[in-house]
Amino acid sequence: MKIQFVIHSEFELPKIFTAWVKEKGFSFAISRPFAGDPMPELFDFDWLILLGGPQRIIELDRYLYLESEIRLIAECYRAQKVVLGICLGAQLIGEALGAQGEQSPYKEVGVFPIELTEAGRLDPLLKNFPQSFDGVHWHNDMPGLTKAAKVLATSPGCPRQIVRYSPKTYGLQCHLEPTLLEIKSLIEQYENDLEPGRFVQKKEALLKSDFTTINNRLIQLLDNLLIQTLLEKETNHGYINPQHPLKPFALGSGSVQPLLESKTLELFTLTNVQAGAGPGAHFHREMEETFYVIAGTFQFRVDDREMILQPGDSCSIPPKSIHQWTTIQSEKNTASWKLFVSCCPAGNQINYLRALAKVLASGKSWNEVAPTLTQSFDLEVV
Repeated sequence: MKIQFVIHSEFELPKIFTAWVKEKGFSFAISRPFAGDPMPELFDFDWLILLGGPQRIIELDRYLYLESEIRLIAECYRAQKVVLGICLGAQLIGEALGAQGEQSPYKEVGVFPIELTEAGRLDPLLKNFPQSFDGVHWHNDMPGLTKAAKVLATSPGCPRQIVRYSPKTYGLQCHLEPTLLEIKSLIEQYENDLEPGRFVQKKEALLKSDFTTINNRLIQLLDNLLIQTLLEKETNHGYINPQHPLKPFALGSGSVQPLLESKTLELFTLTNVQAGAGPGAHFHREMEETFYVIAGTFQFRVDDREMILQPGDSCSIPPKSIHQWTTIQSEKNTASWKLFVSCCPAGNQINYLRALAKVLASGKSWNEVAPTLTQSFDLEVV
C-alpha cells in the first residue's frame, strides 16, 4: 500500500506518519505544491494525507496551487480512497466537498483538551480513545461541514476538531503529529502567534506538554483507520472484550499483536515469522478468515488451489475450506514477513494462538500440538 502526503510548509512534516508507514511495511511519497511540485495522479496511491500549513482557507485566492489539491481530494472522495486531512488539510477536504471553511470562534495555539461527541464515541476511527484527550492546536480557522458530515470531537475554542465526511474521509483541525522538536521549530518561526489570548498557551507551558502521548494517539488513530478500511463492513459493529488485554505474545519464531477482540470479529497481526514457517493444513467450522499481506511473500494453499501473495495482496478463506500458508523467500524479501488477519465471526483465534504459543515454547512443532488444542476452538486440523 502507498501513502501520498501533501505538505504546505517545510515546518510541518509527516515524521510520525512516516514512522507508522515504515513500521507497517508500506511505501510513501511527499508532494510540496507550495514549492512547485505537481499533484500526483489518482491511481498513484491508496491513501491521501494532507498536512497543515500557514495558508488560510478563507484566503484561497492567494494560494492558487491549493485549487489542484481541492480537485484531487474531490477525485479521491468519488473513488472512495482514504483521505485524511490535518488542520489546513481538513479545511481543504471541506472545500473539495462543497463546504467552505470558516474562521474559528477563537484562535487556538497550544496544547488543550479535545472532547469526543456522542458520534465520536461510536466512530471506529476513535475506538478506544478516552472521552477527553490532549491535542496540539495552532489555527484561526476551521473546516466547513457538508450535510453528511458528523462532528466527532470539539474543544472549548473550536466546535469542529474532528470531522467525519465519510467512512474513508476524515478531517482533524487539531494536530496529533508534532514532536517536541517540531514545536520548538514552530515557535522559532511563528512566535508572534503566541501573543496572549483566551486559548493561547504560554511558550513555557507548551514546551512542557506530553508530546509522546499525543503522538501515540495518532498511531492509534491510524491503526483504527487501517482496520476500518481493510475490513469496512465487519468493523461497523463489535466491541472490545475487556477480559482479554490486547498485548503481543510470542508464537514460535514470531509474535502476535492483537488489535481487536469482539463478539463478532477478531483482528491481529503475525510478525517476524521465519522462512518456511506457517501452520499445517486445517479448516474452520464456522469462521471466515481473511489474510492481508503487509510484508514478505507467502504461499497459500486453499482446498485444491495454490497462490502466491505479496504485500498488498489478500485472500479470504470461507468456512470448511482446508488451507495453510508458508513464508517463502523471494528476490524482494528474504528476512521479514507480516500478515494482517481477520476472523469473522469471532472464532476465539487469539485465545487459541495464546495457548499455542505457550505449548510451542516447550519446543514442540505446530503439527504436534495443534490437534490437542482444537476441542475448545473453531478449528480442525487435517
